[in-house]
Amino acid sequence: MNHPQLRIYLIFFLLIGSISFAQSQQRILKVHNPKTGQTIKIKENKRVKLITKDGTKMKGKIQILDNEQITLKKKTINLSDIAQIRRSPWIGSALTSGLALYSGATLFGIGVIAGVFGGSQPLLWMIPGAGLIYLGINPLSKTAYVPDNDLQLEVITQ
Repeated sequence: MNHPQLRIYLIFFLLIGSISFAQSQQRILKVHNPKTGQTIKIKENKRVKLITKDGTKMKGKIQILDNEQITLKKKTINLSDIAQIRRSPWIGSALTSGLALYSGATLFGIGVIAGVFGGSQPLLWMIPGAGLIYLGINPLSKTAYVPDNDLQLEVITQ
């Protein structure tokens, strides 16, 4: 193979590589709450939890279709129909609720064993255990659902 052909191939592959790199811009959903002044950016393929204006709750990975629509669990949702949206990392919520359930069951079990064997104050073990079990089943939500929420949503590229 002679050198001019090698240069042409090299220039061709560099050109193709730069075009594909330029086309790989990431789409991001920018969420601004004017009441609190908070702005968050949610990248595509990240887990979110959202509530639509009609009250439907959904969780899943977000896909941005265009500047007006997203998909979540194979359902198309208009940005104007979203009342609340926030990130929902899977590992954090799974670990927190799992740890709360496990700790609660352990404390409750210690309380039952203490009560059976005549130990002192079994309720002091059982009450926090029951609370932790409840917390593991129904985790606390960080933001409340407000039906007249006026979030400003826009799709940006980076």
